[in-house]
Amino acid sequence: MLLEDILKARRKIERMERMKKEKLRNGKKGITLVALVITVVIMLILAGVAIAAVVDGDGLFSKTREATEIYENAVDEESQLLKNLMSQIDTTLNEFSILKATADINAKLVEGMVPVTYNEKNHSWYVATKNEIENNSWFAYVDANVAGVENQSKWANVMLRDNLQVEGVANTSTAKLEEMYGKKVISEGSMYVWIPRYAYKIVEGYHTNQAGEILIEFLNTDNTYKDESCKETLYLSSDEEHNASNSYILHPAFSWSREDGTPVELEGIWVGKFEASSANATFGATEAGNVLTSDSVILRTVGNVISWRNINRNNIFLNCYNMNNENNASLYGISTNKDTIDPHLIKNMEWGAAAYLTHSEYGKNGVEMNRNENSDYKTGSGDYKTNLSMSTTGNVYGIYDMSGGAWEHVAAYVDSTKNGSAENIYLTTEEYGKALYEAAPKYKDVYIVSDEESGIKNYEENYFVYGDAVYETSYTSYDGNTDGTNEAAWHSDRSSFPYRDRPFFNRGGAYKDGYKNGVFAFASTTGTSTLGDGFRVTLTVL
Repeated sequence: MLLEDILKARRKIERMERMKKEKLRNGKKGITLVALVITVVIMLILAGVAIAAVVDGDGLFSKTREATEIYENAVDEESQLLKNLMSQIDTTLNEFSILKATADINAKLVEGMVPVTYNEKNHSWYVATKNEIENNSWFAYVDANVAGVENQSKWANVMLRDNLQVEGVANTSTAKLEEMYGKKVISEGSMYVWIPRYAYKIVEGYHTNQAGEILIEFLNTDNTYKDESCKETLYLSSDEEHNASNSYILHPAFSWSREDGTPVELEGIWVGKFEASSANATFGATEAGNVLTSDSVILRTVGNVISWRNINRNNIFLNCYNMNNENNASLYGISTNKDTIDPHLIKNMEWGAAAYLTHSEYGKNGVEMNRNENSDYKTGSGDYKTNLSMSTTGNVYGIYDMSGGAWEHVAAYVDSTKNGSAENIYLTTEEYGKALYEAAPKYKDVYIVSDEESGIKNYEENYFVYGDAVYETSYTSYDGNTDGTNEAAWHSDRSSFPYRDRPFFNRGGAYKDGYKNGVFAFASTTGTSTLGDGFRVTLTVL
């Protein structure tokens, strides 16, 4: 891309020279400095001059612009051409900087995943090309502070094979990925968005109700910084002396375990792009209720459809977990091996990982995302390709419905059974959340209960928990045993910590509530099925 644009600039300079000669023949004086400046810029780029030396405050671009200002009263046509060429070269270098900044990030793909990119001209997704996949150039995690632009991050997106249709491919469910390279998607499969492994620091607003600043540093699985220029000490967990307010902390969402219990460090996680929805065997819409498994109801993650609600947490967990069982894996084209791909209900930590990246310079850069206010609970508010302010990136590449839409069940609860020594029907019966309560530790986040078992006391008791966008990004909690609400999280989002009679976490907020919605909102629930509560799937790939 850089060389191509340089050649284009060269051709424009040649046209400028021809124009200048024509003016000279007509008795008008031309300016040779313009062509000279651009030629020098191109020669320096071709010679491999460091980008920093070109773009910093005292660099060549600065001097070039000064020269432009000196001669701004010169021939109008050539002055405008200079500005256009400078803009083009700036854009090229920004693109080069973006590619350079994200070159080391790897969005891990497994069987069944189809990486896609978006074409702004015809508002369509396309399967990434072989070159884009091999070079990891089908996505870009852009630091808005460095690049000088907003809403330019292109988080990696994939589709699964459920009802995926690609132009010119007869059977997408069984086609090899290379058969689809570069082709247009005409029916979207379930979509997931990549959250790369990272460490974070909350430099402003830690444990307050004032939205602060979150810094992100992407990591290798050996916990070295991808940006080798970062020299700060990385802490693998939070403690009394080193927490996210003063240190870079490895985010806990990227630690997992294999089926045999062996710990494994993840390169990242795939988070559902939308709230979960459902379909029947022909991929038509359904009125899915409180079904136990997805043998007859297909769990999907697509835009512009009604989200799946009225399902309790017990069955939500089973439907997510069963996505790749023997009956369902072929629907998505994925493996049945849980040590290859492990679908599950999104955990609080995974929600927090997406929330922090959203708030960082690689997402909305501190700007609050708009909420999904669709009264029919349609994912992406009914037209996600135009509702870009509801995305975690401010463009089509982000995650939707994390603010508004439906309240979302997550795999997290306060253990008011006190490790089995006390009764709590909400945790131990199938009507509410038994399957989650009995699930392996890797599939859930469990919070300790205070002696008083109130929401606010439970909140205070779990002060040491980090990465979940709860204590770190709020000031206090609503006490669930009294009337009222407490909007004490960042952006005035709701903060209501679970307690005995409502032991489960919900996240994000619903379109119709008076509560404040947002990626930092948290609330409590019994885990029963309600018309206003939905959920989201995460895919762990090993």
